[in-house]
Amino acid sequence: MTPDGISTEDWDEVHDIAVQIANLSSVGDDAGGNLAQVRMLSLLDRLDAKYGPRPSLLSLRADYVDSPLVKEDLLLRAYASAEELNEPNSKVWGASELAAYYIEEAGDLRKGADWLFILRELLAKTPSKAEQAVVNRLELLLLKLD
Repeated sequence: MTPDGISTEDWDEVHDIAVQIANLSSVGDDAGGNLAQVRMLSLLDRLDAKYGPRPSLLSLRADYVDSPLVKEDLLLRAYASAEELNEPNSKVWGASELAAYYIEEAGDLRKGADWLFILRELLAKTPSKAEQAVVNRLELLLLKLD
């Protein structure tokens, strides 16, 4: 089960499609990749109906949208959902996703730095080596961009 309550069986299905998308992308099969993304979005619709708004589902959906405004909204909603569930790991993941989005994609260094600060505070309570590596990478990137 995911930290935010998605069953292992359902998450395995998400994982399988994500692997298909990555594999199709790596071999340049755009048509197959697009079809797999449609399948992913359909699965996310079904899981949203089953579980309601969950941080993992909202964040994952953000990976498959083209609009920066929609992506930002999904990531913010994912973080808000993690706060509502009071799920520490989901909050860490959400803050990490938002910091990376603002710094690497949106180019909004102020918002990125704000989310990086929140992420550091969360990591003090819920340590994660993987997310600490993200903090280190984003801090270096901020130094280069500043």
